Amino acid sequence: MSWLYTMSGPRVTLGEIVDLERATGLRLPDDYRFFLMTVDLAKIGPLRFRRGGPHPFKPATIQDFVQPTSGQSGLAQLYTMLQPHLPRGILVIASTATGDYVAIDLRRRNESPVLLIDHEALDEFGPVRSVVADSFMLFIASLEPV
Repeated sequence: MSWLYTMSGPRVTLGEIVDLERATGLRLPDDYRFFLMTVDLAKIGPLRFRRGGPHPFKPATIQDFVQPTSGQSGLAQLYTMLQPHLPRGILVIASTATGDYVAIDLRRRNESPVLLIDHEALDEFGPVRSVVADSFMLFIASLEPV
């Protein structure tokens, strides 16, 4: 995880996180909040991770983390846009090189697993997601530079 320490730069402020939470109605996990306030998202990627589900050993590559405050493509806007296709409480935080989504499941109070969602089957959410990590911090720890 040493790659993470080279990603310092402009960060998201606590006020911007509070605005995002207010706009989505979701409380972000502490580890994701810390990540947003510590790392320059524009410098991250591509990073590889092991996908879960039926192909657990086939790696996926994160292309971009979604910027929390980047206008029409920010987290709150993406959450609103995908709401008809995803259950309330699923927050997309990144995209893969193949167009799939990486999301945090915020529907349970004490658990926030990270999911991989197949972009081609958004309307059939049940069978098209897989858990890739039990928490955001475990997900970050599993990432490797490509």
